Order: sequence, then structure tokens, then C-alpha cells
Amino acid sequence: MKPTYVGSSSVPADNQGAFEPNVFVLTPPGGLLAGDLVVVCLPIGNPQNADAWSIEDDGGQAWGIQYNNMNIATGTMGMRAYACTFNGSWSNNPAFRAAPTGGKNPASAIMHVFRPPNGFGNWALSTPPGGGYFGQLAAPDYTVNVQGQNSLHDHAISLAWWHTPTALVWGPPIGAGWSVAGLNQYRNNVNGNKDTSDAFAYFAHDVAGPSGNVSRNRNADGVGGAVILTMFASAV
Repeated sequence: MKPTYVGSSSVPADNQGAFEPNVFVLTPPGGLLAGDLVVVCLPIGNPQNADAWSIEDDGGQAWGIQYNNMNIATGTMGMRAYACTFNGSWSNNPAFRAAPTGGKNPASAIMHVFRPPNGFGNWALSTPPGGGYFGQLAAPDYTVNVQGQNSLHDHAISLAWWHTPTALVWGPPIGAGWSVAGLNQYRNNVNGNKDTSDAFAYFAHDVAGPSGNVSRNRNADGVGGAVILTMFASAV
């Protein structure tokens, strides 16, 4: 059986604005069960790195850094992801601190939750994260592809993450078996010059094997960005 998507939350809400320095308190989706996979994605832009992020309140969970990319390619963005296996109870809503980096740079916190197929999970990375930077796109094709990977384990989740330092709208995922995780996109509009957009898609694996490639189309070019693919496997 495949893992299933539970829900998502974010600070700020789509098309709202938030910046560093700040503490981002996430309200988890309702109905979480012990063994659920909780992934928190933390983008920060213009031009700071992922080390600006730290855990302010762990909410009673044992978090690990699952992805950390500092000053991707051109130095215009940073992306960090924390994940945990939910232990069944929050002591507080989890909170993540974006340190001051100068200039009120846009920062967001986005949570996605997935459930293992048998109600119990001990989640860990199945394969090392993959991805990279993409440059400016030529009109009229604003499609950004994420190269698929092979899960080495059954009952896995592949989570693709598109990030760009422009508040763009993203089209639906293109790829067999891929679905949107959360909202269609999470735009952070701090002001007219500093903003970001993040989009997510997931692939649920029944057995070990490939996810296949996935792509999403932006509504405009703007500037380049980054794509990440992370696989989490449940020990069941």
C-alpha cells in the first residue's frame, strides 16, 4: 500500500508577505497520528543562505535537517528542509527562526504531512536529495522539470520542490502519479522588489522503484530558481 497525503500549512498564507528576522509558528494540519511524516520547507531569498534558519520550538518532536542548500548557484536564495516522524503529541506548535540577514528578505515556512500505509512509520531518507539551479527561461515555454529518482524502499514519498525569487503562479504537476502537495503555490509578496514563490508535488510509492520525472509550468519567466527532489521511506 502507498503512503497518503494528510495536509499542509504555511506562514505566510499564499500571496501574503513575511520576512526576516522573524519567528514562524506553524499550525499543523488537524488529525495527525503517531507515525506521520512531517516535512517543513524553509525558503529564504535575496541573497541569503539556508543557515539563517534554526528551530525555535521543536513542538516536542525530534527534527533532522533533510536538505540544506546555501546560496544556490547565484547566491540569491537558500532552502532548508526539516523532517520528523510525528510522535503523537505536540507540546507546542513548532516554530522556526529566520535570523536577521539585512534588508527584510522574504522568508516562508511550509509544512506537509504524509501518512504511512499501515498507521506506523519510522521515516528516513530513501536516497540522497537531488536537484539544482535553473536559469532564465525563454518564452513561451516556462516549464521547469524535476528529474525523477529511484526509491530504494517500499512505502516511500517523493517530494518535489520548486523555488523562485519571484512571486509567480505555477501550473499543475505534469507526470504520471504526481499530485500537488498543499496549495498550488505559496507566494511571499514582501514588497514589489522582494518576493518568492514555492510549489510542491508528491509521488507515493507502493514498492521500491522510480518516481518518473515531473514538471510544472510558470505563468511568466521572471528569473531562474531551484528544484529539489527528496525521498522519504517508511519502515513498516
